[in-house]
Amino acid sequence: VCTHESVNEIVKRCNEAGFLVQLNHPYWSMNEREDYINIKGLWGLEILNYATELETGSEYCPYIYDDMLRSGMYNLVCTMGDDNHNHAGFRESFGGSTFIGAKELKYDQIIEAMENGNIYCASGRDNPPQFKAVYVEDNMLKIECTPVESIIVNGYCRADRHTTHDDDSEGLTDDEFWLRESDVYFRITIRDKFGNSAHTHTYFVKDYIDKK
Repeated sequence: VCTHESVNEIVKRCNEAGFLVQLNHPYWSMNEREDYINIKGLWGLEILNYATELETGSEYCPYIYDDMLRSGMYNLVCTMGDDNHNHAGFRESFGGSTFIGAKELKYDQIIEAMENGNIYCASGRDNPPQFKAVYVEDNMLKIECTPVESIIVNGYCRADRHTTHDDDSEGLTDDEFWLRESDVYFRITIRDKFGNSAHTHTYFVKDYIDKK
């Protein structure tokens, strides 16, 4: 019988064996809120499954990510992928990517980068938006990226508290925002003029803010 307890036992065993456990295509799998907020020990959530997004129009789900974060899963990362079956050509390929900042193209280096959260994800078959740099300086969050239409910083409070939009046809390539202790964590979304987006995972404000 599939229960929250039985699923959590499987996740626990996988973690103990050294695996990183991710919840994939939560909409296609017909997960209800009661299901996904009660899974313990997850490493990641797939917020875009490109193949099922093409089929259902509902598999781009950063709102589920935010819901899980607000339920207390602050360490959860987000990813995107294809799930490509490609019954006809390559229609289901190259729509979702997860960029991993490994030092070398070796298994142990890739896993280490994933464990440390040195990743971000992006949608788009051609030239998806990309982060160039994300850092904090004097309580100011600074973001550098490829040209995009909007840069959004989400926190525990209102999701739209930090949004900038491009008034220049060339696009935004950088921005900065003050960090606030009340936000608990922050994550960043950039979106280009084609509707493609890139997302970081969460960062804890307390780890970056100077309270002096």
